[in-house]
Amino acid sequence: MSKELQDKQISKFFDIIYRNFKFLKEEGDVFYHFWYGDKKQVIRMFQGMSFPSIKDQEAMGKIKTDKLLVVCATNREKEMVYGAGIISLESKDVAHLLSFVIHPEHRNNNLGKDLIRAIEEVMKLLNLALLKTKFRTYWKSNEHWNKLLDKTGWTAPQTLIYYFTIPDIKTQFDTQWFKYAKLPEPFYIEEWGRESLKKLKDTLALPEWQGMVPESLNPIQMPKKILPHVSLILMKGNEVAGWLICHLLEEDIVQATSMYINPKMGKGLGMALIAEGSKRRKLGVQVIFMVEKHNHKMLNMVRKHFDRKSTNEYELQSRSLVIEKR
Repeated sequence: MSKELQDKQISKFFDIIYRNFKFLKEEGDVFYHFWYGDKKQVIRMFQGMSFPSIKDQEAMGKIKTDKLLVVCATNREKEMVYGAGIISLESKDVAHLLSFVIHPEHRNNNLGKDLIRAIEEVMKLLNLALLKTKFRTYWKSNEHWNKLLDKTGWTAPQTLIYYFTIPDIKTQFDTQWFKYAKLPEPFYIEEWGRESLKKLKDTLALPEWQGMVPESLNPIQMPKKILPHVSLILMKGNEVAGWLICHLLEEDIVQATSMYINPKMGKGLGMALIAEGSKRRKLGVQVIFMVEKHNHKMLNMVRKHFDRKSTNEYELQSRSLVIEKR
């Protein structure tokens, strides 16, 4: 990119800040601004300076609001963004910190701590009670991130989901659990399609299914990324008993996002469903399995059967910041 084109883009970016962002405060040579703007425009402006990627979060259906709040720090001349936090307002009391970035050239000088404090001030202006964030433990910046949250008064980390990454699913094909994991009668599989989707929706609408399935295991999330031939509906006779829903994250990476089996209809079928989905893989080699923190039986089963040498384990954790009233 030529310097002239880069200067034009920077000028356009700051023109938006001048017109839309509200001034919060200044501390030394750092100015803090905030803006509650259209989600598409925020993503377009900040996709190159967000972590985790705000663009990827939107593509995966993780952002539920139409607008996003941005709090950013700039220099006095307003020609340099030192850092930015992007937040979704989930309710009148709760907000979610989706992304937080400090420019690499301005780290390790308390700017991260100051930006968190600025975000906290905006939360107070909006009369919010709680700010939440989620992060994965495999991030290289995880240690620094946790230290920053410790310094700024966030709660201790809480595990939400365990992830098991198998870089090459073929390493599991010769293991004992894989060979003998089979569904007993009268259970059978239907692949993802219009008819099976209708059966699934009709089942979820039944009174006896209400409140049974955790929201994180919703089988119809991110519908555009669902991989049909490895997304399976578990049937027992004519009834839906469970499912394994997989999403294509990248060309060679498949995530087993949602697996659920109605405990009143069958038990001990999780590994057989995983094996059935793995046998049907036709794209890529890497598979990511998700296990809810409360699902101790599945968690123990996965740790027991998966070959540790060919499996990486990490967690999705959350922390919260209680906003003191003004």
